[in-house]
Amino acid sequence: MRSTSRRHGLRIVGLALACSLPMASAQAAAIWPSGPWTPLTVGGGDYTDSLGDENPSSVDLVGGDDGSNSYTAGFWTQSEIDDQLSLRMRLDADGDGDNNVWQFLFDTDGDASSIDWVLEVRQSGSPSAREVVFTQTSVSGPTFGDVALSETFAWTGSLADWSRWAPVDDGSLFGADADYFLDTAIPLTTFRSLTGLSASDSFRLGLSTSTSHTQINKDLPLGLAPVDPVSSAFADSPVPEPGTGALVALGLCALGVGVRSRGNRPRA
Repeated sequence: MRSTSRRHGLRIVGLALACSLPMASAQAAAIWPSGPWTPLTVGGGDYTDSLGDENPSSVDLVGGDDGSNSYTAGFWTQSEIDDQLSLRMRLDADGDGDNNVWQFLFDTDGDASSIDWVLEVRQSGSPSAREVVFTQTSVSGPTFGDVALSETFAWTGSLADWSRWAPVDDGSLFGADADYFLDTAIPLTTFRSLTGLSASDSFRLGLSTSTSHTQINKDLPLGLAPVDPVSSAFADSPVPEPGTGALVALGLCALGVGVRSRGNRPRA
C-alpha cells in the first residue's frame, strides 16, 4: 500500500514538473479563436478612432459610436492550450490584397513612453516580402514620427497562415457600409521568448496603419497625430489580473492530476 502511494505521489510531482515547462510551439498556422475576444479599452471605455481620417478606407481604423452603438477598434485573446496570442483591429473596408501595412504596437517593459515591439501584417513590397512579421523598434519614440522599426525580423509567418480578413460579426456600420476585421496571431511561446515576458507578466497594446514596414505613417488611433507621444496610443493593460495565464495553466495541470487520481483509485 505504501509503495502504491509513493508511486502515485511521484506521478503527481512528475505532472507538476511537466506543467511548469514551456509548451513547445508546433503549429504551422494560426488556430483562429472560436470564443469571445477581449476588447481594447482606454480608461474603461472603447478604444476609438474617427471615421474618414485616413485613406484608403482599408487603413482607416474605426471605433466608437457608429450612430447606433459603440464599438472598440481592437481586440486580443490568448490561449495557453493553442499556444497563441491573437490580435484584431476594426477597419472601414476590406484590405485583402491592398499594398499596405497594419500594425499592433507593444509596450512590454512597462515604460509606455516607447514602443518596444510591433507585430505587422505586411502586404507591401515584393511578393516574397509580404508576410506577418514581429520586430523590435530601432527608434522607439518619443513621438510616432520618430519611430523606426528594425528590418531584422525576430519572427515571420505567411499571410495565408497567420492573418485573415473578414466582415465584422458584431454589427458595426461606420460610414453606412461594411466594416472589416483584420486578425493576426503569433505563437505565444515565441512571443514570450522574444520579449522576455512570463505568463504572469502584462503588456500594453496599441494600433496603427502604414504604407511602410519600417515606419508608422498612416492612421493613428484616438485622433492622434505624428507629433503626439507614443504613450498616447496604448490601451489599458490587456491582462486584467497579473498571473491569469499562469493560473489557467496551473488549473489545467490540477485537472490532469485529478483525473489521474480518480483513475488510480481502487474499485469497490
